[in-house]
Formats: sequence, structure tokens, C-alpha cells
Amino acid sequence: MSEAVEWELLTNHPLAKFKRKKVVSNPRVRYLGSDEEARLLAALDAGEEHTRGERGSDNAWREKYRQEKLPDVRSVAFAYHLKPMVLLSLNTGLRRRELFNLEWRDVDLKRGTLTARGATAKNGKTRHMPLNTIALSVL
Repeated sequence: MSEAVEWELLTNHPLAKFKRKKVVSNPRVRYLGSDEEARLLAALDAGEEHTRGERGSDNAWREKYRQEKLPDVRSVAFAYHLKPMVLLSLNTGLRRRELFNLEWRDVDLKRGTLTARGATAKNGKTRHMPLNTIALSVL
């Protein structure tokens, strides 16, 4: 039909007002295997230990050069910024954009639920998900 309009055989495309239906190119949902998840968690733990070690050497340098020390991260739950984000995503199914745009108003700790608002969701639909013990402890 488009070529007929281009060749001036038709004055307009009769289907021009119709929108194409979205086609999902990969309808299969992929989950991490147990070995993949174990490697990911081990890498997060290594990142956590690296961050804690770096803070110690940073503070030693700061002390030597009479700079203000940074807070000690040995006693905090998460020193490596990626670990809580990945754990929350793994245990709730949040996508990256949903995770980055998450606000405290979207979290209900009393009911143990989390809301991914439609404005940040991939398909534009708000969804509510239950929080398991790991997700609750991260939050």
C-alpha cells in the first residue's frame, strides 16, 4: 500500500491510522541458575570486602596527611553500593529503571509489599510485589 501511494496509484494509505501491535521478540523469561546466583553473590561479597578494605587504607592515608577521616564502614550493613540493589532486584524481580526510581513511598514494610509505579515500569502498568525476608532485611 505504501508503494502504491508512492507511485501515486492511491492518494492515501488506507491503513495509515492503525498502529502496529507490539511483538515480543523474546517471550521466554530467564532466571539465574543456582551456580550463576552463587557466583553473583560471591562477587557481591568480594566487592563488599574490597570496599571495607579500601576505606581502611584511605583513612590511614588521611590520618597521615592530617585529613578528616571518612566514616568507618566495618559496622554498616552494606558498604558496597551495588549489593543491596542487586539483592533487592533478585528477590523482587524489579527491573533496573524500577529499582533506580524506587522511593520510600513505594515500600510498605508493615504489609511487606513493594510497588513499582506505572510511570517507571517497562509496560507502563503499576505492579505490587510481596517482599521476602531477604528483601525486607535489605530495606
